Amino acid sequence: MNKIICLFLFIFLITLPSFAQITRVADNENRPDKDIVEVKGKMHFYSGDGGFFGLKYKGVIYKPVGITPSFQIEGLPVMIKGEPIRKVVLVGSWCIPIRVIDIKRISRSELKAK
Repeated sequence: MNKIICLFLFIFLITLPSFAQITRVADNENRPDKDIVEVKGKMHFYSGDGGFFGLKYKGVIYKPVGITPSFQIEGLPVMIKGEPIRKVVLVGSWCIPIRVIDIKRISRSELKAK
């Protein structure tokens, strides 16, 4: 009986950090200070948070919510206008989720004129 309790306790202590990370609530109040953000970049597939298409702008990775498959193309240059989602549950808070208001394809020259 003691061996079973020790085994259970050992497994619980080993897995505890992963449970704490999954249930963490990311408070994005300190992230973009604007209500609406406009970002330009190339779409890229990120494997974190279950996998998503996002883009990097000025060193920050944005996770657009609700984009259609026609914009989920690796390397596609886009401009997204969106609203940062303030409180969400994330596995890690390494990206900023934004609710897309407008998304459009842009040329590579527009992309360079950040």
